[in-house]
Amino acid sequence: MTAKQWFNWHSLSGVWFGVLLFIICWTGAFASIAHELDWLFNDQVRAVEGQSNISLAAAYEMVQKAYPDARIGIAFTGPDTYFAHDIVMRMPDSPWQHVYVDPYSGTILGESSFFNIQRFFRDFHMHFFGVFDSIISYYLVLIFAVPLCISTVSAHYVYRGWWKKLFAFTFSGDARAKMASVHKISGAWGLWLAVVISLTSIWYLFEFVRMDMVDGKTAFTDVGDFAVNPLAELPRQDKPQLSVVELFAIVKAARPDLEVKAIRYSGGYFYAEGQSQDWIVRDRANKIYVNPYTGEVVYSQTASSQGLYWRLSDTADPLHFGNFVGIWGKYCGLYLGLYFHFWFSVVLTCILSGNLNCVAKMNAEVSWYH
Repeated sequence: MTAKQWFNWHSLSGVWFGVLLFIICWTGAFASIAHELDWLFNDQVRAVEGQSNISLAAAYEMVQKAYPDARIGIAFTGPDTYFAHDIVMRMPDSPWQHVYVDPYSGTILGESSFFNIQRFFRDFHMHFFGVFDSIISYYLVLIFAVPLCISTVSAHYVYRGWWKKLFAFTFSGDARAKMASVHKISGAWGLWLAVVISLTSIWYLFEFVRMDMVDGKTAFTDVGDFAVNPLAELPRQDKPQLSVVELFAIVKAARPDLEVKAIRYSGGYFYAEGQSQDWIVRDRANKIYVNPYTGEVVYSQTASSQGLYWRLSDTADPLHFGNFVGIWGKYCGLYLGLYFHFWFSVVLTCILSGNLNCVAKMNAEVSWYH
């Protein structure tokens, strides 16, 4: 195709889909630092850094003792050392909530609603809070991976040789020419992020189509028929279970390589997940199931042991949200995400003001892209 045709695709992907892409980019940018926002605005999430004395299992048992009638869903370590342990639980006839335990002192720091900042941005970004039917809402977001890919690919052909023009800012001309120069340079610097987000978004769309229309599988191993390698549910037994601390010790002995990030009970088993030697995978790629009555390790999985497809599946989330690069990498992703949000907001402003001539003028003067 000619440069003019590529430009048509590039501009139309923004004009026709800019409103929802505006929302998706804005929520995605802040979702990438949502844990840090919770830490900033909720002092109960914060832990004073030092030598950690309280394991996640010990924190779990502390909450069990402090809330004897509670049902604990899952317990998380914080994403960094300055975060408290996060135990998600609910009291009878009450909604789910977070309880935070200081990993250094063992103090229960307080409670907060399950619907925290992290949950707000993730639910908004993934499915618009399920405002329609939940499946429809997911697909409504996922389908926008297509215009995002069109915008990313067409940008490469519209602004040819972009890697040679990373500092080619134009100081002359009118305001529109300067805006175009900012757009080109910002886009060139952020193209790597656009590629990563586009590819992972297409992957999510593919996975949902596969799950809903092909095999219904959502995991390589889990308790239930939705897994490729299903584990049989463990029935209740008439004998006491080992304590959470004892089970946690069994996990650490069986998998010394595993940095445990979350624990819970699943299908009757004691379950732990976390990070190991494989790079850029979500926590549940590395998991272990233990019989809580006998302490037997029933199943242990590493990211690489589940095959190429599921290894790639477990890589998509860390790539998409950038939670493997540390806080400064997240800030970089936030900046670039807000950049994409800014340009979609420009398109949205044109649409709401009825001033689509601005797009027509850009289309007529495609020469300033070269």
